[in-house]
Amino acid sequence: MCEEFAKQDPLVRLIVQRNGGAAAARNMGILNAKGEYLTFVDSDDCLDADYLQVLYDAMVENEADMSMVNYRLFEPTERGVKFVNYITADDVETMVLDPR
Repeated sequence: MCEEFAKQDPLVRLIVQRNGGAAAARNMGILNAKGEYLTFVDSDDCLDADYLQVLYDAMVENEADMSMVNYRLFEPTERGVKFVNYITADDVETMVLDPR
């Protein structure tokens, strides 16, 4: 299935390696990355529709090289998901680390 998807989309490159865990897979991805930005998403992650835009905007606004977001825990229910920890606008924090 992955091979077929890679054949259909020139932006998708298939990398095959022995299972070495998440760190080995991420390191191989970093070595083969071609774009200006990269992000990590795990198989059990659910992303907001504007996830990448929020990260990008935070980098531009703060003239930063990196941005990160927090997480929300959820539990599956019969009707979808129930969030366990609620994050409000008051919980949002911007921290700028300056190595100079």
